[in-house]
Amino acid sequence: FRQQVSMVVRHILFWSLPAMALFIVLRAQIVRIILGSGKFGWTDTRLTAAVLALFVFSVVSQSLINLFVRSYYAGGKTKKPLLINIFSSFLIIGLAIIFLKLFVWSPLFKSLIEILFRVEGLDGTAVLMLPLAFSLGTIVNALLLWFYFQKDFGQFTPGVLTTLLNSIWTSLFSSYVAYIALVFFADIFNLNTFWGILAQGSLSAILAVLGGILVLITLGSQELKEFISSFTFRFGRVKPILPEPEEL
Repeated sequence: FRQQVSMVVRHILFWSLPAMALFIVLRAQIVRIILGSGKFGWTDTRLTAAVLALFVFSVVSQSLINLFVRSYYAGGKTKKPLLINIFSSFLIIGLAIIFLKLFVWSPLFKSLIEILFRVEGLDGTAVLMLPLAFSLGTIVNALLLWFYFQKDFGQFTPGVLTTLLNSIWTSLFSSYVAYIALVFFADIFNLNTFWGILAQGSLSAILAVLGGILVLITLGSQELKEFISSFTFRFGRVKPILPEPEEL
């Protein structure tokens, strides 16, 4: 049971961290492709992209929460994850109130948030406090579930640290490749059109994924080997269904 949980945790980190990094770098392109038309202006795009980036920070935590809750249920213990989730829900509400008041009362905090997410000078930036509270509360939720799961079921973390480090390096390199590609393709495509933005974002994402795969190969990622092995087993050895001899 612990081995299965450990394997799933490793693969969550393997997939979620690089995806999180790419979403943060490509957030403006994603928002402009999906929403950037009609009355949805550049100000709306910048605010929505910042909100998306803040929500994306909790992708890994949300995935781990789903795993731990289901694992607790599989182990016949349903009370503890319920209490932890209730506590985390109230924590999110409390953090949202605190951050909103801090955003109004502290010009330094407000400026820091606006500069960090490139929304300085825009109206309505206080809305960023809601996804910030949600992400932080979700991260606390995942950490609590992780701690108590190991306390209730035993250690399950062999190989997780290695996977985490590999995923961090992959995420950093992929993000760098995506950023450089965005800057490069900005001079090639017309970013005032849908197809130009789509081409810029898509090609940057493809190059970032290829760069990430190169890093994983260099690091000898176990998860990449398991994925290739699973993919080959599922699709590479499928034999056609032949008719019975009497039907020929």
